[in-house]
Amino acid sequence: MTEVLIPSPSPAQVRRFSRFKQFLSLGLASGILTIAGGSVNPASPIGLSVMPAAIAQTTITAAEISQYARAVLQMDAYRSAAYTQIKDLLMSVNMDISEVDMSCSNTRNLSRVPRRVRRDVEAALTEYCNRARDIVEANGLTPRRFNEITIAHRDDSALADRIQQELLRLQVAN
Repeated sequence: MTEVLIPSPSPAQVRRFSRFKQFLSLGLASGILTIAGGSVNPASPIGLSVMPAAIAQTTITAAEISQYARAVLQMDAYRSAAYTQIKDLLMSVNMDISEVDMSCSNTRNLSRVPRRVRRDVEAALTEYCNRARDIVEANGLTPRRFNEITIAHRDDSALADRIQQELLRLQVAN
């Protein structure tokens, strides 16, 4: 097997990669990132239940890691914008974003959001989730497979390292 040499990244690339590494280590499916299959309608979320044993039985290919990393990079700006928008909406009613656990597949806690901003929070979440789903599918993964990889990387440090290496490779290439 021929070893592929990747040029040393610049300090700016290292900083960007550190942000993505932190992003990955927090768990891509946590917060507002978990992607539900089909259209996202917070009133009736479509959740995905993925058993760890099922994930362990499925090999994650190099192609899937590349697809996954491209999707993560492409959706990061949208994720960040949605997070900031929702955080600002909640702060306007003296509520911290950490008080409400919500994701594309879990909107049950939206009822805890004050009515004054609930519709705007729901709209921001729905827009992000639909866009994220489209990005994942445009990169050749199903939302279910994206979520399986997200869950698997939490418990598999080798997989997390492979994803981080691919993120760095993609960043250096750009």
